[in-house]
Amino acid sequence: MSLRLENMLKLNDISPDLIIAANRFNETTEDGQEYDVLPQLMSELAEIGLVESKGSGIYFQTDLMMEMKVDIKIRSDKFIAETILTGIKNAITN
Repeated sequence: MSLRLENMLKLNDISPDLIIAANRFNETTEDGQEYDVLPQLMSELAEIGLVESKGSGIYFQTDLMMEMKVDIKIRSDKFIAETILTGIKNAITN
């Protein structure tokens, strides 16, 4: 099995909250902002190898994060869209 396919399968095991947090970290990294992801989520991202902690709340993207950046973005957008659609459906039916 290729490394890329293995990494794609790993993404299937990551919660929507972590995927969204990973995408948000990527967004802030790309445009030079300070990241605004909760510390607990950053710790979890470090545990699964998407970011590396340098201490004092400083994190860097790992090679795995860089490799999976597009897939993370696609999944994050999908999770957000599903959440919005669910809210709209609930509002309409209530």
